[in-house]
Amino acid sequence: NAYFSRRQSRDQFVRDARLRDYNVFVEAIAGLSQAAPNSSQRREFVAKAIEAKGKIILNSSPSVLDALVKYSAHPALASEQSYSDFANLLSAMRSDIGGDKDRSFETKVIAILFGDRST
Repeated sequence: NAYFSRRQSRDQFVRDARLRDYNVFVEAIAGLSQAAPNSSQRREFVAKAIEAKGKIILNSSPSVLDALVKYSAHPALASEQSYSDFANLLSAMRSDIGGDKDRSFETKVIAILFGDRST
């Protein structure tokens, strides 16, 4: 059926575009975490993150947009709530592109990226 084929192609296009946008955003945030303050590299990562956020605003699902709003309320990844909101954003992005649901995903993300927070 032609309709089904077009729909499937469109869905794949949207999923691929979102994956690219989400990857750019995560790469920018990772770069920001490693760049020296006031460096040209840091400014490049800030610009990359802003560009990615713009694309996410245009292309993402409502759940990702909601999670991005919560994450963006933090001036930096420097508190338990900011870690949680970032992990929630990654979880929403993962679900948005068809990733498996995992109840402990956010806890794992926080442990991997920010260390064991249980102590």
